[in-house]
Amino acid sequence: ACADRASLLGPVSRYNRDQAKQLVQGIEVTSLATDFLPGLTDALAATENGTAPAKEIYVFTDMQRSGFERQRGAVRAKCAIWCTRSTA
Repeated sequence: ACADRASLLGPVSRYNRDQAKQLVQGIEVTSLATDFLPGLTDALAATENGTAPAKEIYVFTDMQRSGFERQRGAVRAKCAIWCTRSTA
């Protein structure tokens, strides 16, 4: 989850889809503004440290415009770097 900082929700096992579904359903909306950069930074670090050959990042959002506009350049740059690394 991310707002002004990221927090790991899980799942404990990357193959546990049922636990992942429960975690997504249990996410609570807060009054904090969304900032994707902290969450994206942590997610990308997890892909670097993970051992699975396929690496995917899913973003669940309430579609608030500010979440996409805040630090837009930095988010795009991180995504571009990750896409370049993952296809190399």
